[in-house]
Amino acid sequence: MTDDKKECCGKICCPVTGINIPRFLLASVIGFIFVFGYDYLVHHVLLMETYETTADLWRAPETMEQFFPYMLGYQALYVIFLGFIFTRNFEGKGIMEGVRFGIALGLLLALCNAAAYIWMPIPLNLALAWGGCAIGSAIGIGVIFALLYKK
Repeated sequence: MTDDKKECCGKICCPVTGINIPRFLLASVIGFIFVFGYDYLVHHVLLMETYETTADLWRAPETMEQFFPYMLGYQALYVIFLGFIFTRNFEGKGIMEGVRFGIALGLLLALCNAAAYIWMPIPLNLALAWGGCAIGSAIGIGVIFALLYKK
């Protein structure tokens, strides 16, 4: 055992949280790839028509490119934070543990996303779509962590 790494059951774990670092990193990378693809499908394919009809609410496409690094940072932090919360309650009960986690946190995130309807002039169907997509995204991350993370 070295000073900068803590070994737990033969694994490299965080000395503060006890998180299995290699498994957490693997699940985070796969989770990020999932979120990137999921967000692309949702926002650039499924909801694009709605965004085009409400174009006055959004940045111009040329300007959006400047914010791409921020989007990547948001997606990475989103996965890391959800993954961290998952690991704090991880019991190793299989894929359904990830689904339950995703539903619980997804509902919270859906509420936050759909609440934009209250203060933004967006169509109700867009607010509900954002809410539903938050649930799907959280379930996906929960399943990924349930499959890949081990203590």
